[in-house]
Amino acid sequence: MVVQTVWGDLLGRRGDWLSERPDEAVAFREKIIRRARSQNFAFQSDMCREAKRERYVLAEKYANAVHADLHLMSEVNTTYDIRQVLEIARLPGNGEEHRRRRFESMSLFDQACLLAAIDTADSFRAISDDLRTVIGEFNARLFADRSRHVQFQLAVDPEDKYRVKRMAIDADLTEVPSGWIIREETRFCRDLRNGSFVCFDDRPKTPYETYLKTLRRNEGKEGDPFQVADKCGLKFVVPKVEDALALRDQLIEMFTSMRGNIIACQENLTVQMAVDPSNPHSSHNFRAVKMLVAWNEREYEIQIPTFQDYFSSLCATGRENHALYKLSKCLDIYFPILYPSEIYGHPWDDAGLREDLEMDKRDQLERFAKRKRRY
Repeated sequence: MVVQTVWGDLLGRRGDWLSERPDEAVAFREKIIRRARSQNFAFQSDMCREAKRERYVLAEKYANAVHADLHLMSEVNTTYDIRQVLEIARLPGNGEEHRRRRFESMSLFDQACLLAAIDTADSFRAISDDLRTVIGEFNARLFADRSRHVQFQLAVDPEDKYRVKRMAIDADLTEVPSGWIIREETRFCRDLRNGSFVCFDDRPKTPYETYLKTLRRNEGKEGDPFQVADKCGLKFVVPKVEDALALRDQLIEMFTSMRGNIIACQENLTVQMAVDPSNPHSSHNFRAVKMLVAWNEREYEIQIPTFQDYFSSLCATGRENHALYKLSKCLDIYFPILYPSEIYGHPWDDAGLREDLEMDKRDQLERFAKRKRRY
């Protein structure tokens, strides 16, 4: 596989990013360039731009307090040809700025090569096409013709990390305790053929998201790092727990009739545990059915939370919130690799820094939870 070949070449050489003797490291990467067809240079340069953009967004969203310290140096940021990016690593000097420039140019080169390999092996377009195919099956077998806006009133408790405590659908809440915040939300929902309804969404994994998952699997020794199964994500948000369990059974029956394979199916809507106990960053307060289904030579990850748990994952300041879940992965895995303290001066395992970044994100979430309030 292309990804395994390129990443196998580069995975064991991440120490080159911090090397003070770059000549051999650059020469090794020049061999990779020579092996590539000439027409791939433009594609790799496109992926170089993509790596820069995603790197910037990741720091802006999850390390906003120190975001300015993590910007690429100008000569790296304004170079787009993948060969020229690599040549920057050869520039002489042993000062702090020289080490940073070497790190940024060499790490950016490696990321661009892997993104190109990921998209060549399993393109974002192919992933999107497969999602369109399976959604066509949902349209034929699961969804009714009608779609509609649904109004939600949410009672949020500031004393319990802004979790959603009560909810009314197309109605007003009554007898809400003093101090709770009333939020109003609207979602576009699909009617089901069985008379219920869902808020349905799909999420194809981008090459950079696959790259981050590969890093996580490699660091955690989670099996084969190249086997990223959840490139096609599907989410059905339902009114009640019994609706989630019924839809789970319906999806199992549907995929089985289509000669699909239910690889895994677990839930924590009726038990007190993390929905994915093997994931140390997963919170038991994020409640859903989670399925991994193989069909038509593609694996699909399906989540089925209730609306109450779904809105809590947006409003709450606990670890069930997706932004805080992602922040914990950034601090534990991604930032030490992409922004090492030896280069950028921020020790990601420092309790004070982690607390500052978590408080910054919680402050953002609290401001969000207090919006659209009515007393």
